[in-house]
Amino acid sequence: MGGHTIEAFNYFLYASDAGVCVLCSGYGIDGLYYGFPVAEGYDTLQRSTCYRFHISDPVPFTKSLRVMIEHKGAHQFPDGHWDGYMERADDFSSVAYWYQIEPHKPFPAFPPAQERLYDSNAIVIEGESLIDSAKSSEDRPVRQDIGGCSGGAQLFFTPKNTPASVVVDFNVPRDGRYRLMVGCTKSWDYGKYQPYLDDTLAGKVIDLFNKSVIQTPVINLGVYDLKSGAHEMGFATTAKNTESKGYYLGLDFIELIPIGQ
Repeated sequence: MGGHTIEAFNYFLYASDAGVCVLCSGYGIDGLYYGFPVAEGYDTLQRSTCYRFHISDPVPFTKSLRVMIEHKGAHQFPDGHWDGYMERADDFSSVAYWYQIEPHKPFPAFPPAQERLYDSNAIVIEGESLIDSAKSSEDRPVRQDIGGCSGGAQLFFTPKNTPASVVVDFNVPRDGRYRLMVGCTKSWDYGKYQPYLDDTLAGKVIDLFNKSVIQTPVINLGVYDLKSGAHEMGFATTAKNTESKGYYLGLDFIELIPIGQ
């Protein structure tokens, strides 16, 4: 802005390739003042987020700053083909921070947090709630209280050898199409596990080794047509990372996201 302070400023943020003007890059968006820390994919309810800090190039204003997001870009159709530039049905939200010279007029009260969050209608089943239904090849899994887990605890399975497996029962409330997700723990003595849904492979092998204890990002295991009632979620291991000291498994939660319901 050349150092000029203006009363109001319109700021355009494009979801399409023109976004390089704001985010300073077309690919590999990773800089000191800008980044793209979450990019889960292109499927329904998968999330992306980006940020841009105007530290070295501030936008001064005295009254208002309006940000407009162009909701056009690449889109994949059900038959698999792509359109490079069209209206998208994404849901957008934004957060803005600014430095302000006092005094200022009182701001209106924020709506309650729950009203500002996007409701995906996800069904979340805590891993530790499934322990009583567990069937395992070795000792039964136990509840382990652990910071960072969604409910403050996890289902903890501690086999000493391979092959080893654990199966739990969970309930689907109604017939429908669902995206199946899981959240797990990684640590220095955890194994590699293949997930199963009702005795069918679900997703890829998950390597749960990490040098310190962390929670995984939500792991997408695919989309399935499920009948209401009981289903089985299984995890089987036959290997571990060469750096891992064990074959343990920590199941934080199972998540079902309804699609088209």
